[in-house]
Amino acid sequence: MLGLVTARGGSKGFPGKNLARLAGRPLVCWSHRALAGLRDRRLGLVVRLSTDCESIAGAWPEGDRPGDLRPAALARDAATSLSVVEHELERLAGRGEPCDAVLLVQPTCPLVTAADLDALWRGFEDSGGFEGNGSAVLAAELDHPHAWSFTANGRGRVEPIGAWGTARRQDESAGLRPIGCYMVSAGFLREHGAFVVPGETAVVEIPRARAVDIDEAGDLEIAAAVMRRASGERGIVIRSGSVEK
Repeated sequence: MLGLVTARGGSKGFPGKNLARLAGRPLVCWSHRALAGLRDRRLGLVVRLSTDCESIAGAWPEGDRPGDLRPAALARDAATSLSVVEHELERLAGRGEPCDAVLLVQPTCPLVTAADLDALWRGFEDSGGFEGNGSAVLAAELDHPHAWSFTANGRGRVEPIGAWGTARRQDESAGLRPIGCYMVSAGFLREHGAFVVPGETAVVEIPRARAVDIDEAGDLEIAAAVMRRASGERGIVIRSGSVEK
């Protein structure tokens, strides 16, 4: 099993995002912490980092630090997580280290724990796992029901996205969103070319409070507040890191 964290150096919306510090730890290292905790529970898990940035590689714990950087073609804005995963699988297979499955953890979900990843692993096994074409995704409940969502049309007026109504929250089924953690077999990727396929991928839910997605600097403050509430600690410091080019 390949436990893979993907972390580009070039974040345009939040420069230096993957090195921004949360509770004294670079954001990318929270993903390592969760995977390292899972590795203690699950034999056969190999933890790796895919990055194009020397600073991000240098922040990664030394024992698991990558020996080389991601090719530049896979670090552009158009590059997808799927293409990076496929590259890593091909590279490892070429070195005589084929992987049966991949656990992808994105650095933007720092509150995901080793226990969450262990639950994802169990969901993956229930979906077919290593024996078949298994796939599982970590998810959390949306803040509001889908029926409350809308967009603005060309005249700046409300335009429904789906069925429109005045349904109460308690009458609506909860929508879910992915957290940034996926577990798929190599066979599933070969067959579908995707991490998630409707009707096939198992859903593993975690509490919404731990589903903070770091997309901008303000999200770090939210994550820190959740951590303070969970630990009872005060004075967590957040500061943005910089990515050397």
